[in-house]
Amino acid sequence: MIKYTEFEIFAQTPSSTKAAELFADEIRIRNKDININFCGDNEANFLFIEDASLSKDSYSIICSDKSTSLHASGIRGFIFAFGMFLRKIEKDGNAISLTEDISGVYSPDKAIRGHQIGYRTTPNTYDAWSYEDYRRYYLDMMFFGTNTVEHIPYQSGVSHRNRLMKYDEEEFIVNASAMADEFDLDVSVWHPNNDGETIEFAVERRRKLYEKMPRLNVVFPPGGDPGELQPEEFVLRCREIAKAAKAAHPECQMWPSAQQPHSIPDWGIRFIGEMEELPDEIDGVIIGPNKAFPIDELRRRLPAKYPLRLYPDITHNVRCEYPVHFDRDDWHFALTTGLSRECTNPRPREYRLIHRLTRPYVAGSVSYSEGITDDVNKAVWADMDFFPDCDLNTSLLDYCRLFFFGADAQKLADSILLLELNWQCDPAENPSIDNTLRIYDELSADYPFLNDNWRFLQLYMRAKCDWVLRHRRLFELALIKKCEEIKKKIRKNNHKF
Repeated sequence: MIKYTEFEIFAQTPSSTKAAELFADEIRIRNKDININFCGDNEANFLFIEDASLSKDSYSIICSDKSTSLHASGIRGFIFAFGMFLRKIEKDGNAISLTEDISGVYSPDKAIRGHQIGYRTTPNTYDAWSYEDYRRYYLDMMFFGTNTVEHIPYQSGVSHRNRLMKYDEEEFIVNASAMADEFDLDVSVWHPNNDGETIEFAVERRRKLYEKMPRLNVVFPPGGDPGELQPEEFVLRCREIAKAAKAAHPECQMWPSAQQPHSIPDWGIRFIGEMEELPDEIDGVIIGPNKAFPIDELRRRLPAKYPLRLYPDITHNVRCEYPVHFDRDDWHFALTTGLSRECTNPRPREYRLIHRLTRPYVAGSVSYSEGITDDVNKAVWADMDFFPDCDLNTSLLDYCRLFFFGADAQKLADSILLLELNWQCDPAENPSIDNTLRIYDELSADYPFLNDNWRFLQLYMRAKCDWVLRHRRLFELALIKKCEEIKKKIRKNNHKF
């Protein structure tokens, strides 16, 4: 395989040059001493070639003994392409080597591949981020083929800005939209209805915001969760809001969700009745938590004109759409109470199953996320949306080479799978939990630079939390056993008298 001791980069068009600069930055992060120069194509060993025959979500890579060339149509495809390169490289002394031949044409299985990263107080992370943190995360997600980011405007007159938030929420969403446009990322907004607003006021408020945003591709109003509108009024509002959005952004689409308010039992049937009128202002329908119908039934009931987009909850563990062990509901109470709803939760095996069950019905997905505790799940899910038949070991190896460059990728990938296996059965009966922590201790000692890496630290912390809960459980079981022995002795002594 080709080995890089230096990078001589060729790029000619504005988008390929921008991508090449981003790529050079990523290489410097991984090897600050490697020599990088921009040059003519005759001298280059790494080429960015504009190719109008490719869609903006596709790319091709050609590797030879002397060079690697990336072919794409626009900045988005180039980021996907060099992201794939970064996923397949490893440290080789002072050089960088590809682990395999990655030549080929790459086209995604799903058209929609995204994650929600709303700047608000509810998530466990995003409220403390800067613009640069968001920009960094945009790129990280794009390296796994993400083409959509979803933001969340605050409710009318209900700003919950806390002391961690550096920016006004509306100022932020405008600038976040501009940053996404820089990378040709589609921007969706999850924009619920507000109780007590007239249609006219709701439309006008949204129009003012949408006109400020440099980019807006999709508006997502949830039918419920939150929202208590009757389905007829909900669809009417969606149609009017769509007109306002398209006035500001002519290509913007309207995708309401079939999430049913708990207070309206027949909401789903009546919503379908509205959709059977085939309103042109609506482009597709979203299915997510508190869904009106199971996904297969919704697909059968919904007119074929409207594609489905999945809104999968990959961030929560309990009191959610897909609780841990969703198909059998047996997550042990010691873990449920100790780790609860929103701990670091890599669940690649379980989400692979969910992806396989839902894939036939949808045009893609934008996940429900409440921070970075689901970071592994984001990467794995996005990888399956692009490459539906990819195996988990490959996805996790890519994740570890990309974000833990220079460490043992296979050991790290296995350690992530072990965290999911830690949640099998009673923790008192799972000695694998002790082994998992031992492996993380070794990784921390063998690769000290990982101790400054937030992705590693949150996995390491989860391993320690699991260990604490296991040994607390063992300790408490031993106390119970001791108490029972004392009770037996007391009963025996009382019987003598």
